[in-house]
Amino acid sequence: IDYKLVDEDVDDLRKAIKSEKGGESLMIKIVVQRSDSHLRAVLREYEHLYRSNFARDSLKKSGNLVVS
Repeated sequence: IDYKLVDEDVDDLRKAIKSEKGGESLMIKIVVQRSDSHLRAVLREYEHLYRSNFARDSLKKSGNLVVS
């Protein structure tokens, strides 16, 4: 796992969540392009840094995202 990329992805995901408008494309790009192990590390780090769950945050931001 490239931990520098993990940190960059965590920062990018947080910026996307906090942006007033947009951000969904960046979130989708990260989720689609990264490996499962990388994403697990990103989600752990996101929760550790922000004391928040990324999946819940993304659903609050974008009610039109479908999660299965």
